[in-house]
Amino acid sequence: MPVQTKIFPAGVIENSVEKHFHDYHPQTKAIYLVVLAAILIAFVSLFFIKVDISVRSAGAFRSVTERTEIRASVSGVVESVSVAENAPVSAGQPLFKVDARQVNEKSALENNHYAELQAQLHDLEIITGSSEAPLQTRVYRQQYSLYQQRITDARVKLNTASRTYNRYSSLYKGNVVSSAEFEKYEYEKNAAEGELSLIKQQQFSQWHGDMMQLRLQLQELQASRQVTAQEKGLYTVNAPVSGYVQQLKGIQKGSFVSAGELLGEITPDNGLIAEAYVSTTDIGLLKKGTPVRMQVDAFDYNSWGMLTGTVQSVSEDVFTAEGQPPYFKVRCVIGNSALQLRNGYKAQIKKGMTMHARFLITSRTLYQLLYDKIDDWLNPNNAA
Repeated sequence: MPVQTKIFPAGVIENSVEKHFHDYHPQTKAIYLVVLAAILIAFVSLFFIKVDISVRSAGAFRSVTERTEIRASVSGVVESVSVAENAPVSAGQPLFKVDARQVNEKSALENNHYAELQAQLHDLEIITGSSEAPLQTRVYRQQYSLYQQRITDARVKLNTASRTYNRYSSLYKGNVVSSAEFEKYEYEKNAAEGELSLIKQQQFSQWHGDMMQLRLQLQELQASRQVTAQEKGLYTVNAPVSGYVQQLKGIQKGSFVSAGELLGEITPDNGLIAEAYVSTTDIGLLKKGTPVRMQVDAFDYNSWGMLTGTVQSVSEDVFTAEGQPPYFKVRCVIGNSALQLRNGYKAQIKKGMTMHARFLITSRTLYQLLYDKIDDWLNPNNAA
């Protein structure tokens, strides 16, 4: 009988542990090493990979400056209206004119009076000077004519007295007439000379006084004319700034307006800024120059993208509104006032559009974020 060498039959070996271990036991540790390396790399990356931390708040786009009110400076009836709703205007452009007949009449009277005084002063300068120019005003033509007549009469009288004096002077030297008679004609000659000199002195003194008085009147009248011109300018309502007219109050030609009455508003066209309303809990790390990304509510940011900008200013004090938590106003300069699709189509940002701003306040590693999260879970001091 032959010796039996098999311990187990072949069918038993196929289902044994040894067979299973032989078939599925790996001959290499590559997978293990790969997994271990991935875990190690992921752990190390926690200390190097940084994530931007942002603060999110709502806001809107608005003009750089506030809206400017259009108000009437004087009371009166509107003479003309030169503006319409949403019309563009330039600074200084006339918008409304109020009837200014009274001030126009006053201005005309002052101008006529001023021209008359100037003409009188011009005549006096001619009379008292050496010019031979004709006189313009009747009053000084008459005065100058009367003056010349008086001078002529005085000179005739002086010439007569001088001839008589010269004749009696020769007779007196020849002892033909007495000294008393000679002194009589000498006195008459001296009196005629004095009268001629007195006429000149008195008349020129009067004219110089008139010149001083006229110059004072012209100065006062010029000041009054300037005041009247300023008052006249108040009857024209001009645009204080460039922009677009809004909220007109229905003022038409013939309407009566009162001084200080609101006629409309002008929204300036001096550029756009973004104004965000940041809560008191998020304002701490915001400062001038902080970068910001703005998601415009009117456009899908997945297609249109976002606007970028920087913080221009942060309000020094908190604002409060009924039914809302306190907030700070943060004004941001935007880099571009338009969004663009991939096909090149552009959409302009308009004043009043709402947006959500994300202020990039810092960058933190994944480890720091994970630590903060665990600290929030485990630290009893952070419990709500």
